[in-house]
Amino acid sequence: MNCSDEFLKVRHEVDSRVEIVVVTKTVTSALIQSILDAGAISIGENRVQEAKEKFPQIRFGSVSRHLIGHLQSNKVTVAVALFDWIQSIDSESLLIKIDGAAGRLSKRIFGLLQVNVADDSDKFGMSVTEFRRIVETGRLNQCSWVSVRGIMVIAPLDLNDSELRNFFKKSREQFEWLCRYFPHMDTLSMGMSQDYQIAIEEGATMVRIGSKIFK
Repeated sequence: MNCSDEFLKVRHEVDSRVEIVVVTKTVTSALIQSILDAGAISIGENRVQEAKEKFPQIRFGSVSRHLIGHLQSNKVTVAVALFDWIQSIDSESLLIKIDGAAGRLSKRIFGLLQVNVADDSDKFGMSVTEFRRIVETGRLNQCSWVSVRGIMVIAPLDLNDSELRNFFKKSREQFEWLCRYFPHMDTLSMGMSQDYQIAIEEGATMVRIGSKIFK
């Protein structure tokens, strides 16, 4: 079974209300194109430089391009030019820099706040305390070019199914808390190839799947 068939298999398994971001880290432009031709509507890249090299070779059409990896401050302008979504906004200072870069390019960017729900030292993301401070102080209302749509989380490694479910449940609670301040929020990005089914059961509206498709 080729990657296009694998994508269609996953698409069939996932509720149509859940968006699949196909993670294309290290995948060639030709393979990415085959996935888009099979009907993928969103792709996710981890590295700005890799995207910069591959994107000119791909016919995207209306496909949305997501940055899902850590974004360094010195690559913000390039990232804003390349991507439609930045899922890895992990600090207030990064949010401000993205908003400024988007303004200089007159480009609307959709964003997600990356929250380190488990306080995992191996993961990027703002703490729950920092996340809540940013929301409660009205910082999101001060952005002119970044439209924050929700949160993104990454589960710690080596959790069993029960622990994963608990993690995703806590993440959904943070998203629901955010929605009390901003009812228009609509995106909870959580779950990857190894755990997306549990994530969907616990409320994910967006999943990031790569290795299950590109075997």
